[in-house]
Amino acid sequence: MKMLGLSIVGLLLVSAMAVAEPGSYAGEVTASRLQLRAGPGEAYQPVLTLEKGNRFIVLGTHANTPEWLRVEIPGGFEAWVFARFLKRDESGMGEMTADRVLVRPRASTKYHQLIGRLGKGEKVKVVGEKQTEEGLWYRVVVPRRFPLFAHAQFVKNVGDTSLASAPILKKPVEETPEPASTAPATAEAKQKPATVVL
Repeated sequence: MKMLGLSIVGLLLVSAMAVAEPGSYAGEVTASRLQLRAGPGEAYQPVLTLEKGNRFIVLGTHANTPEWLRVEIPGGFEAWVFARFLKRDESGMGEMTADRVLVRPRASTKYHQLIGRLGKGEKVKVVGEKQTEEGLWYRVVVPRRFPLFAHAQFVKNVGDTSLASAPILKKPVEETPEPASTAPATAEAKQKPATVVL
């Protein structure tokens, strides 16, 4: 019986080790501007534009593309939901009225990339709205549980996650033009990270 108990404990430890992620840490932006994206690659829509010195929590690398980091923004970040799935009150708070509501980086269904989904009854802060041909959209602060992605080349480890802070965002990424080239293509460009936007 004692041997069986030890075997079960051993199996549990091996299972826990198999699913454990590498340690999280506070990451700091080293380029003058860095775009956090909805997925691990330049083909994914940018969601936030951060500035040099902004910090966030790095959860680890993406399994298939280790040059991209999965990151979390303390305090959450802003994204878009279709207004018909949100009941807004006078205080600026909103409650989701449907389950699995899509959270998008842009106020449009033309962008098929998603940030995540919100469940019925979840509450979010509404910080803006936009009328489009498709209808009314709300810009909301989504929970920090939705990871974004940053290129590892422009992030340095500054220590414990307690050193991460919510970045101050000066304008929504939707108002930030997409750069023609989003990564340094030459050695000369790599020497000038201040002009790089990913």
